[in-house]
Amino acid sequence: MIRCRHGCGFVLLTTRESQSPGLSPKRPPLRCGAPQPVDGPPRLLRGNLETPALTPDPGSCSPANPVALAELNPKVIESPRSDFGLWTLDSAPPTSDRNPPAERASQTIFQRLDQREIRPYSSSEYLRRFAWRWVQWLLIRPSPPNAYSWRRLWLRLFGARLRSTSRTRPSTDIIHPWLLTVGEQTILGDRVTVYNLGAIEIGDHTAISQGAHLCAGTHDHAQPHLPLLRKPMTVGSGVWICTDSFIGPGVTIGDNSVIGARAVVVKDVPPGVIVAGNPARVVKRRNLENPKA
Repeated sequence: MIRCRHGCGFVLLTTRESQSPGLSPKRPPLRCGAPQPVDGPPRLLRGNLETPALTPDPGSCSPANPVALAELNPKVIESPRSDFGLWTLDSAPPTSDRNPPAERASQTIFQRLDQREIRPYSSSEYLRRFAWRWVQWLLIRPSPPNAYSWRRLWLRLFGARLRSTSRTRPSTDIIHPWLLTVGEQTILGDRVTVYNLGAIEIGDHTAISQGAHLCAGTHDHAQPHLPLLRKPMTVGSGVWICTDSFIGPGVTIGDNSVIGARAVVVKDVPPGVIVAGNPARVVKRRNLENPKA
């Protein structure tokens, strides 16, 4: 019995198993492009099915006689050890594997999370993160939308450098206020995530629309233990970061640029351009001329 491994689900009988009246003594042809034996029937040896030389045969997986699908030998089951391997029920599969799962993982998986750094921050930083989370949930999230002074007060108490006209919304999520600098007349909209594991500096008159994600942290994928990288980010003045955009670690966005909705920015953006897409590319220059009266 040979089971096709191409996902079609057909079980094809070999000469030894096709003994029912009305069935051809010849092996049913494989027509799926899978290998098939060309000389003689297969033999069972030490619980495995040995096959002669293999050759491809294009087509579908249906046997020549559909009755053959019902004529299965109940004493033979499929083996996971080889393409055409079978085990008889009289001889159980081996109980041990030459390569246990843990050993196989160490041989084939480059990434080792068991070696990662458990505490990448200092103890004082963990305490500040804990206190800030409680302040966000209890004092900032329930605050009225226009209570900008109230939110500036708490952000400054935790080390943020804000101008008197900097504004954040109640749902703005800031991870480390002490690593945030925001300029004049700049607003961080609803559901903006400031994932500032590294320092983030935002210039004047910049708008960051709802759902945008500023990510100043990543991991070094070239190292097995994925060490934390806290790359700083700089967003210039007069920038508009549109809805649901992603700004990656270490990126600098030049003054007066526009980041299109849902763009993924992983490289520096020059001043005065409009970028869009994933990854973000320059679409055109931004028109910086004053509108005619």
